[in-house]
Amino acid sequence: LHVADLLDLIDIQIANLEQFKGQTFNVGGGQDFSLSLYETTKLCQEITGNSIMIEAIPENRTGDMPIFITDSRKISSITGWQPQRDGRKLIQDIFDWINTHEKELKSIF
Repeated sequence: LHVADLLDLIDIQIANLEQFKGQTFNVGGGQDFSLSLYETTKLCQEITGNSIMIEAIPENRTGDMPIFITDSRKISSITGWQPQRDGRKLIQDIFDWINTHEKELKSIF
């Protein structure tokens, strides 16, 4: 989920605090914006121009979750909110931010 999509939802909630009082919501990209690790890695390769070897590990490790897709239908039905930014936009924005802040980031890596 792109942080800007989450902030859009927070703005909606702040403008209508009473409507959300005492409720809990799952929020995420849902089926339409889900990506596998493979798809995410391929997008990273396309955006950065860097590549790494991708290999499948057929067995699941303890704690591995084969698939998880957030169900945001409750919040969507109340507000009409839906994520607007897909995985490509998310990864591109992260890549751009890292490049813009490369100097500051070098001190922590």
